[in-house]
Amino acid sequence: MLTRTKWMMAGIGTLLLVGTAFVGLASADDSEVDADVAASSSWHDGKWTKDGSIVTGQYVSFGFDAATGSLSNYSEQGRTIFTSVSVADYNASDAKAQAHGRLIATVDGDLLRGAIFDARNAAFMLRAPTGNTVTLVAADGIALEYHAGDKGWSPQGVLLRDGSTTMRLVTDGDANVTVSGQTITVVLGEHSGLHFKIDGHPWEAAKEKLALLKLAKKAREHGKGKGLDKGNGKGKGRDRGDA
Repeated sequence: MLTRTKWMMAGIGTLLLVGTAFVGLASADDSEVDADVAASSSWHDGKWTKDGSIVTGQYVSFGFDAATGSLSNYSEQGRTIFTSVSVADYNASDAKAQAHGRLIATVDGDLLRGAIFDARNAAFMLRAPTGNTVTLVAADGIALEYHAGDKGWSPQGVLLRDGSTTMRLVTDGDANVTVSGQTITVVLGEHSGLHFKIDGHPWEAAKEKLALLKLAKKAREHGKGKGLDKGNGKGKGRDRGDA
């Protein structure tokens, strides 16, 4: 049985492969829903809407700044969790995003891979093939607790608590986490990543992992048709996250 860390990190590890072929897949309209990569029938009717810079799903909503790649007011059913999520290195000209059911997959060259889920656990994952820094500002009223070396979770991370609700930000690979006030700074080394989710929704987490695996499978199939280079294959092997 996988440890908790491996269960979550295996999902993060698929992001490198997803991003490899996503550049080609993202040529479709970014609001397209692809039922083939939805995790279950309950995901097939997933639909994100976009009104200006505001992206809204059934459970999750956020603002998106295409020029900087930053998110604002990342919320779950109206409750703001992060007032902002931003990355230090971002190239708008390389950034692409596409919806697949309740999953939005993103890629920004070699700078970032991302996945956001419209689900009750409000999960999202980020991965930095060449390293990056992610800054997250938690909303007022959310208590933050840094933890390091917590066996069975991650090398470093943060517990977030809002009343009786517990949320987790975990990392894998070469990642350094600091907490100052409501600000969380995560410095990601090469091939490192982070994963956020609200606790208490194991079935959502299972569906999210399956959705990523199906998207990775589609990416592999796309890669076979497009002749991906061997370097990408090696990157996939390094980033499995289940070792």
